[in-house]
Amino acid sequence: MPNLTLINGISVEIVDMEIRKKQHRVNTLLQKLPQYMNQYLVGKGELAMPVWYIQDEVGSSIMHSDQAQVSVFPFMHSPANSAQDTNAVSYNIMWPIKDLKFNEGIYKDNLLGYSEERFRSARLHTWFYTPNDYFAKSLEALRSKAIDYDVEGNFNKIQDGTPLRGSLDLPKVKIYSED
Repeated sequence: MPNLTLINGISVEIVDMEIRKKQHRVNTLLQKLPQYMNQYLVGKGELAMPVWYIQDEVGSSIMHSDQAQVSVFPFMHSPANSAQDTNAVSYNIMWPIKDLKFNEGIYKDNLLGYSEERFRSARLHTWFYTPNDYFAKSLEALRSKAIDYDVEGNFNKIQDGTPLRGSLDLPKVKIYSED
């Protein structure tokens, strides 16, 4: 094992177990961080600037569901009416969109407004465990459909800046590789 550099995502150079445990906690946090991060835009159009933030323990406990019971929207109050105002305070405003029951969890739709045309299911990957072989099986299923696709022609169109149009009734083209 002369080329081994990582064990469980931690450098083999770290031999102190306390440091390894701390690094493991950091790695776990970094893996889960996208589930808790949110953003809002300050400004309009091309000048809009994304601001990333993490909610407090209450906001972070609101989980994702396609059948949300609440909506949550970021709100920023700036006494000077400026994004650079050091006295600006950010809030999340939450309101129910369905009846809430006692002792029931609270769920919001983290991808409100995203449909499959905007790759909703792929974006949901952040909030759900996906088995390791899921993507391999999906790729295998896609390949089994034998959809004809002119790779070289579409590559040239991309280089020219020509928009691509999808179609399943293209003439069949065999693609050979040197592998």
